[in-house]
Amino acid sequence: MSPLVSVVIPTKNRPEPLAEALRSVAAQTVDEVEVVVVNDGGVDVSHVIAEFAGELSTQLVNRDSSQGVGDARNAALDVARGKYVSFLDDDDLYLPGHLARALKVLEQGDVDFVHANAGVRTDRGAPVEQTARNYDLPSDVEFLHVLNFVPPLSVVCRNPRDLPGARFDVDLPLCEDWEMWLRLIRVHGYRCANVPEVTAIYHRLENSSSMTADADYNLDGFQSFFDCWKRICARYPVAADSRAARYRQFGVLMHEIIIERLIANVQLPHLYYEDILHILFDGFTGKYPDDEVRARMETLLDSARQSDAMTS
Repeated sequence: MSPLVSVVIPTKNRPEPLAEALRSVAAQTVDEVEVVVVNDGGVDVSHVIAEFAGELSTQLVNRDSSQGVGDARNAALDVARGKYVSFLDDDDLYLPGHLARALKVLEQGDVDFVHANAGVRTDRGAPVEQTARNYDLPSDVEFLHVLNFVPPLSVVCRNPRDLPGARFDVDLPLCEDWEMWLRLIRVHGYRCANVPEVTAIYHRLENSSSMTADADYNLDGFQSFFDCWKRICARYPVAADSRAARYRQFGVLMHEIIIERLIANVQLPHLYYEDILHILFDGFTGKYPDDEVRARMETLLDSARQSDAMTS
């Protein structure tokens, strides 16, 4: 019998965090779950998978060389048998009940794509419930055309395995998850809903080595992020007179302000992206006037420098 949900986990050279991620899947309250782990050219993890024999139904796909996280997720989608799929990176965690809450919404039949709230944790040694920020924006598809507020671990959706072209774009070095969400919505008509509870933990560790970290603090990495953002905006246009179009201009402004500071070697706050998301969403939804947006972003981006000045 096919499982109800397939959990897609790409991994590379992180066997210990992978074990934690798998443990969080094993703690779910849904019975019909399979896990598809794609080892993207990293160290052998078969011993990690073996630890969960009898607890989890697991497929392990081994790749001889690294093809990137998007391609690894695609390899998992090719073999995932579940009616639904969920995504979990090897260094993140589900909280108990994550899948059950999302599947309850999906099984009602009104939506195809659920994103739960995710807590952001900056220290793996801290209690799981101690989160620094939350990805907790509601399902606003128009704002999703401005910036991505849905990390992969938040998503449980109808399995797109057999839909033509419903795969992560392997030509995008960054933002491939955002492009996939827009593709499912714009091309395949997926309807979205939010689970307004924190049911997963997204790790954003300082001084970590990854493409995402480079995009946060490295000029070349951030420029690559900006280029990918512009490519996706061009691929999924919005009406010229729409609020999304206006806030895409604020997105351009955000990128320009950040690049200006990176060139000047200004230290940026560790979680500036998460904070800017909320600044832009609050403006987008009318909490304050559009003409306050720039000043709010600049104040936020300069807060780390101001904090250093106060403590020196």
